[in-house]
Amino acid sequence: MLAAGKVLRNEQQFAKLETQRGDRFYLFSEWKAHPINEKTEFAIATLYLFSEKYQDVVWTAPLSSKGSYNLSLEWNFAYMRKIRAACTNQLKNCKYLLQRCTSDEEGMGDADNYMMFRIHFRMQNDVEILAFQAKLMPNYVSNPYHFLLDKLADFNSSKNKALEAHERQIQSVQEENTNLLVNNQQLIQQKADMENEMILKFVKILNEKKKRIRELEARIGSMRASGVVKMDESDANAIEPIIDDN
Repeated sequence: MLAAGKVLRNEQQFAKLETQRGDRFYLFSEWKAHPINEKTEFAIATLYLFSEKYQDVVWTAPLSSKGSYNLSLEWNFAYMRKIRAACTNQLKNCKYLLQRCTSDEEGMGDADNYMMFRIHFRMQNDVEILAFQAKLMPNYVSNPYHFLLDKLADFNSSKNKALEAHERQIQSVQEENTNLLVNNQQLIQQKADMENEMILKFVKILNEKKKRIRELEARIGSMRASGVVKMDESDANAIEPIIDDN
């Protein structure tokens, strides 16, 4: 199972690195999305390596998990993420080794011409542990530099596409936020309009009630003056304007 929230995705990396002996090389890696905690056989990457020491060839190979990761170490996100980071930047706590082999000195069961690329992790007390290895086969091309530049161009193209997709996503989020702000302002205005409408209706009803009360008071006063209604002093005091017009 994958660690929660941590996933190794497809990605491309390009780096200029250096071995402990000072040999500089260029590494282009195409990593695949793959499991994290499962010690099973699966494809992890394809590497392309060009060494300034061997300028007639590009070393390359598709890599598998059991052939490249250290089976004695715990396979987890931190371990595999560090491998990718070490193939992107020259890490101080990593040791890089390149060894060109022309015999069966690696015990691989063949005598082919190949390149062993290894990364060692420096642990506490300066203990070094083999963390990653790749057996790369020679790919003789007419111009390794052109091959490398083509790979770099592909790398930049993929990065630009990823950047454009990210920018489109940001623009979409910004447009969504703008729409939400507009909708929020509309809701605020609708609320204010409803409150104003309710206040106006209330004032209208209140004025109608006041008008009706004044009419009743005037009617009672007229009836009182004409003698139709006789009132003692207590009744007269009881009939007062209910609402002060002022």
